[in-house]
Amino acid sequence: MEVKYATSFDERFNPKNVLESGKDKFWITTGLYPQELAIELKKPQPIGSIRFTTTGAKKVEIQGCKDSKGNDFVKLGESKEIANKGSSEQNEQIAIQETFPVTIFKFIILDGWDDFVTVHNIETA
Repeated sequence: MEVKYATSFDERFNPKNVLESGKDKFWITTGLYPQELAIELKKPQPIGSIRFTTTGAKKVEIQGCKDSKGNDFVKLGESKEIANKGSSEQNEQIAIQETFPVTIFKFIILDGWDDFVTVHNIETA
């Protein structure tokens, strides 16, 4: 997987950190909601679910598209309201109902419990 773009950037907390592991590796939002990351898969494939670890997220949506140009995104799933855990990690999973092969998916933070959200990890399953 590769991060194609992010709506906010802080050089200390690079968006590609969401694809690595480690407590000190994360992406932080800067600015208003929604905030999003676009992630390209190595090859088109169906996604069963998206697992992620965040702090401060309240609502997340997943969108996907079939082509590598990033056209025609469709909603694949959405979280329920995520419990406010303060600065503790939120480990969540969104089931995907669509079965078409996805080339790029967007991880969209629709709302947060505070001004900033951290995203520590995003995985497909």
